[in-house]
Amino acid sequence: MSWLLAFAGFAALIILHELGHFAAAKAVGMRVERFMLFFPPILGKVRRGETEYGVGAIPLGGYVKITGMSPHEDIPPEHRHRAYLRQPVWKRVVVIAAGPAVNILIAFLLLWAVVLANGVPRNALCGGPATCVDYSAGKRYKERLQPGFAGSYRTHLAALRLPERVLYFDNAPPVPVEGPPP
Repeated sequence: MSWLLAFAGFAALIILHELGHFAAAKAVGMRVERFMLFFPPILGKVRRGETEYGVGAIPLGGYVKITGMSPHEDIPPEHRHRAYLRQPVWKRVVVIAAGPAVNILIAFLLLWAVVLANGVPRNALCGGPATCVDYSAGKRYKERLQPGFAGSYRTHLAALRLPERVLYFDNAPPVPVEGPPP
């Protein structure tokens, strides 16, 4: 079952990547001849307007055929003004960059979904628990200490040079961050 999900995920990534190229080409006025998921031989196809949509047999990618991408291509006179190579450079750049831009957007959305589902791992930005000071544990110590010790707590934290880890404070082990102070 997991291989089927992986296949479906890659197919969705291919479709969305190619859809980026397709949508950008249509948006800037280029003529899209074919939108294909997977490579030929073609298993099935349907024509909607001027574009042919199809599914190939070799699941290694996909492609969008835009009129005039090859300088050696024979283009009917009625479509020459919409050919890829006759468009301004900025339009060609938009069409080519749209596929990778969709991939970056997908990566961001997946990362965002994972963070929403699981939260940000603790100490992820500073290299893990052995290289960071856990300030939340220090704050819990401060709550447990008598008011006279607050100055020494601040002095101790100011003297730390990262990466260091608080193992003991005033001869007491740190309070676990996950649980309430004892």
